[in-house]
Amino acid sequence: MLRDSRRQQARQGVQVKLLAEDNELYIFAESADRVTKERAMRRRQMKWLWKRLRELIAMEISREEMLMKVGAARSRAPTTSRNVHPPGFKRSHTVERGGCRSGGTRC
Repeated sequence: MLRDSRRQQARQGVQVKLLAEDNELYIFAESADRVTKERAMRRRQMKWLWKRLRELIAMEISREEMLMKVGAARSRAPTTSRNVHPPGFKRSHTVERGGCRSGGTRC
C-alpha cells in the first residue's frame, strides 16, 4: 500500500513515494509549497463563502430565492462548501430511491 511505503526526499520541499504493484510503478509526489498554496486557496474560498452567507442571512427573500443563492455561493466555492453547513439547513435530505450515489434513500 502507498501509505506504508517510506517517503524519499527528491529535492528540498518535495517528497516522493514509490509503489510497485501488478507490473506497474506508482509515484506519489508531494510539494510542501503546493500544499501551502492549496491551503491558502481553500482559506480564501472559506472567507468568501462565510462573508456571502452572512450577506444572505441579512437579506429578506423567499426560501426558494435563498436556496438558489446559497447553491450559487456553494458552486463558486466547491472545495470549502462541503465543510460549511449554515444553521437552519439540513446536511442530508431524503430523495427518491436510487437518487443517491450510494443507491440508498439518504444522501
